[in-house]
Amino acid sequence: MNFFQTNSFKVSALVAAVGLSFSVNAADFSNGYVFGDSLMDNGNIQAFSGDPSIPERFTNGPNAAEIVAAGLGYPLTPSLHLIPGIPHGNNYSTATATAVDTDGDESTLDLNLPTQINSFLFEHGGEVSSDTLYSFSIGAQDILNAFTMRVAGVLAETKEERKAAVQAAKNSIKAAVDAEEAQIRKLIAAGAQHILIVNAADQGVLPIIDIMTEQTLALATTARQEKRIKRLPKVATRLSVKFNKLLAKRVAKIERQTGIDIIEFDLFSSYANQIDNAEDFGYTNIDTPCIYTLNGLVINPECIDFPVASGFLSWDEYHPTTLVHQNIGAEVLELILSH
Repeated sequence: MNFFQTNSFKVSALVAAVGLSFSVNAADFSNGYVFGDSLMDNGNIQAFSGDPSIPERFTNGPNAAEIVAAGLGYPLTPSLHLIPGIPHGNNYSTATATAVDTDGDESTLDLNLPTQINSFLFEHGGEVSSDTLYSFSIGAQDILNAFTMRVAGVLAETKEERKAAVQAAKNSIKAAVDAEEAQIRKLIAAGAQHILIVNAADQGVLPIIDIMTEQTLALATTARQEKRIKRLPKVATRLSVKFNKLLAKRVAKIERQTGIDIIEFDLFSSYANQIDNAEDFGYTNIDTPCIYTLNGLVINPECIDFPVASGFLSWDEYHPTTLVHQNIGAEVLELILSH
């Protein structure tokens, strides 16, 4: 049995319940398209892989993109853009996607943001609708890739090697923001008028960062290495902040140069607020996930009502529960409708 599969009726009912109060006032957009990674994927990576054991969603219910789409009055279905000859949906988000094109050649089909945008434009003849909302939610994997560079650096023997790792991570973050900016501009050049940019959550609070830190500690051979390793969660946070600050500057530049009023949602602050006020949001566990997936599926013994995951902030090592998504989705809808 695939525990990750979510009953479609339950998803529809929950999405409708959250979005109902918004949809009456949301007639401005005829449709919406989402570009991103595993946070908003609702079926692409499963279809592309051909492996039914891979989940449709990386959470235990509807994700924020589905909540927002329902509130704005349109369905959100997987684009399946890498599968020719079939109807394509409007959610191009794909798990493991990065903002940067990893091989440097956008003509090579892959899972990343440039392929998502290029596939969309190809399917629509290079033109886009001016009354459609185009949403970007990407960057987490880019930040984690930069973090992995820093992890390697803390174990380096020489100061030069450690400094090189720091610089490589900085360059990687900049390349990711460069790539996202380029794809945003590509849509604007094709006629997009309504764009939503979601920044990155604090990767330093994810369970995977604690796991990687503990694994790296086991490799330490000196007290200085241990000290550097224990600071890794803060490093992940700083990389997230760097990505978001640079992205915000680029968005402001795009607005100045194009006249497009881009909607910006601060996912970093939204996520932090839910952690800081965990009790008010109904979370009783903000430290460990309901399930572990690095070595097969292992259910956390504390997640006694799996897959409901009552009280859990994190669904797995990387992703939040659907309750977090619902709160994010409601905030995004309020932002859009007040913009």
